[in-house]
Amino acid sequence: MQGRGRCTAIRKQWGNEDWRTLTDIAIMTGATSGLGREFAKRIDTGAAGHIDEIWAIGRRASRLDALVRTLGTTVRPFCLDLCDPMSYDIVEAALKET
Repeated sequence: MQGRGRCTAIRKQWGNEDWRTLTDIAIMTGATSGLGREFAKRIDTGAAGHIDEIWAIGRRASRLDALVRTLGTTVRPFCLDLCDPMSYDIVEAALKET
Protein backbone atom coordinates (compact mmCIF):
# COMPACT_ATOMS: atom_id res chain seq x y z
CA MET A 1 0.00 0.00 0.00
CA GLN A 2 1.17 3.53 -0.66
CA GLY A 3 1.80 5.91 2.18
CA ARG A 4 4.39 3.92 4.12
CA GLY A 5 7.18 6.03 2.62
CA ARG A 6 5.44 9.17 3.82
CA CYS A 7 5.23 7.75 7.35
CA THR A 8 8.94 7.07 7.27
CA ALA A 9 9.64 10.61 6.09
CA ILE A 10 7.50 12.05 8.89
CA ARG A 11 9.28 9.90 11.46
CA LYS A 12 12.66 11.17 10.27
CA GLN A 13 11.53 14.74 10.95
CA TRP A 14 11.14 13.86 14.64
CA GLY A 15 14.75 12.76 15.05
CA ASN A 16 16.26 9.42 15.94
CA GLU A 17 14.45 8.80 19.23
CA ASP A 18 11.16 10.70 19.11
CA TRP A 19 9.72 8.75 16.18
CA ARG A 20 9.91 5.49 18.12
CA THR A 21 7.23 6.75 20.49
CA LEU A 22 4.76 7.43 17.68
CA THR A 23 1.81 5.10 17.26
CA ASP A 24 1.17 3.72 13.78
CA ILE A 25 -2.49 4.42 13.14
CA ALA A 26 -4.54 3.54 10.08
CA ILE A 27 -7.61 5.75 9.75
CA MET A 28 -10.40 4.09 7.81
CA THR A 29 -13.44 6.02 6.64
CA GLY A 30 -16.59 4.21 5.64
CA ALA A 31 -15.38 1.34 7.79
CA THR A 32 -18.83 -0.14 8.44
CA SER A 33 -19.34 -1.52 4.94
CA GLY A 34 -17.97 -1.93 1.44
CA LEU A 35 -14.42 -0.97 0.60
CA GLY A 36 -13.76 0.72 3.95
CA ARG A 37 -14.59 -2.47 5.83
CA GLU A 38 -12.52 -4.58 3.42
CA PHE A 39 -9.54 -2.24 3.76
CA ALA A 40 -9.80 -2.49 7.55
CA LYS A 41 -9.76 -6.28 7.28
CA ARG A 42 -6.73 -6.18 4.98
CA ILE A 43 -4.85 -3.84 7.27
CA ASP A 44 -5.66 -6.16 10.17
CA THR A 45 -3.95 -9.02 8.31
CA GLY A 46 -0.76 -6.97 7.93
CA ALA A 47 -1.20 -5.86 4.32
CA ALA A 48 0.02 -2.36 5.24
CA GLY A 49 2.87 -3.48 7.47
CA HIS A 50 2.82 -3.04 11.22
CA ILE A 51 -0.14 -0.99 12.46
CA ASP A 52 -0.72 -0.37 16.18
CA GLU A 53 -4.32 0.79 15.90
CA ILE A 54 -7.08 1.06 13.33
CA TRP A 55 -9.35 4.05 13.75
CA ALA A 56 -12.61 3.07 12.14
CA ILE A 57 -14.95 5.88 11.13
CA GLY A 58 -18.49 5.04 10.18
CA ARG A 59 -22.09 6.10 10.70
CA ARG A 60 -23.51 2.84 12.04
CA ALA A 61 -22.61 2.13 15.67
CA SER A 62 -23.74 -1.51 15.57
CA ARG A 63 -21.54 -2.24 12.55
CA LEU A 64 -18.59 -0.46 14.16
CA ASP A 65 -19.05 -2.65 17.26
CA ALA A 66 -19.11 -5.75 15.05
CA LEU A 67 -15.90 -4.62 13.33
CA VAL A 68 -14.19 -4.12 16.69
CA ARG A 69 -15.10 -7.69 17.67
CA THR A 70 -13.95 -9.07 14.31
CA LEU A 71 -10.46 -7.61 14.03
CA GLY A 72 -7.38 -8.62 16.00
CA THR A 73 -5.75 -5.20 15.83
CA THR A 74 -6.83 -2.62 18.38
CA VAL A 75 -9.74 -0.69 16.85
CA ARG A 76 -10.86 2.73 18.00
CA PRO A 77 -14.37 3.24 16.64
CA PHE A 78 -15.69 6.69 15.76
CA CYS A 79 -19.41 6.84 15.04
CA LEU A 80 -19.33 9.95 12.87
CA ASP A 81 -20.78 11.32 9.66
CA LEU A 82 -17.99 13.02 7.74
CA CYS A 83 -20.55 15.26 6.04
CA ASP A 84 -20.70 17.05 9.40
CA PRO A 85 -17.68 19.39 9.76
CA MET A 86 -17.63 18.77 13.54
CA SER A 87 -16.57 15.19 12.82
CA TYR A 88 -13.17 16.40 11.68
CA ASP A 89 -12.70 18.31 14.92
CA ILE A 90 -13.38 15.13 16.88
CA VAL A 91 -10.83 13.10 14.91
CA GLU A 92 -8.27 15.92 15.08
CA ALA A 93 -8.67 16.16 18.86
CA ALA A 94 -8.21 12.40 19.18
CA LEU A 95 -5.03 12.57 17.10
CA LYS A 96 -3.65 15.33 19.31
CA GLU A 97 -4.25 13.13 22.37
CA THR A 98 -2.27 10.28 20.82
